Amino acid sequence: MSNVIFQMTEADLRSLIKQSLTEVFQNSSLLKSKEDMNEIFTIDQAANFLSLSKPTIYYYTSKNLIPFSKQGKRVFFSKSDLISWIKAGRQKTITERMVEVKSYLSENRK
Repeated sequence: MSNVIFQMTEADLRSLIKQSLTEVFQNSSLLKSKEDMNEIFTIDQAANFLSLSKPTIYYYTSKNLIPFSKQGKRVFFSKSDLISWIKAGRQKTITERMVEVKSYLSENRK
């Protein structure tokens, strides 16, 4: 393999870099993941995404335990809302709880 050396103006180099970066960002999974976050699920898709049965999803919606939208008789779920709902149920580890307890005790000692 031989090395090819060529001359390029600064403007041409900037243009080439800009074009390359644009292609990278357009194909980036980061942009695709943002688009995916706006995805709307039907009840079947939400059940599949959450690995829950449809009756469980219907129960959660009837008790307002899960975020959902309704148009007529149809129920829809936002992927980003479902992810936030899952994260809201996160349980703290023993280490995190111990840090909270120590912090509370040290702040409330007189």
